[in-house]
Amino acid sequence: SRFRKNPGFVLLSEDATAKTVLDINYFIEFIKIGNRIQVKINDKIIHNVVDPNVYEGGKIGFRTWQSDTIFDNFKVYQIK
Repeated sequence: SRFRKNPGFVLLSEDATAKTVLDINYFIEFIKIGNRIQVKINDKIIHNVVDPNVYEGGKIGFRTWQSDTIFDNFKVYQIK
């Protein structure tokens, strides 16, 4: 799994242990508090990044490579 920032496609974090298995569902969480961004897969932290130039708005994108991926039940929440 690679966590990148655009523009520039800058690699912020990489975890080679994050593997997927066909026909298994995964729960993925993206958590941003201040300039810290965490990515969890099934409650395991895959990326834990402190970005000194974090964006306060914009868009999110998912990029896959040679996969049959379906994103289902996508929700965005504000942490209070």
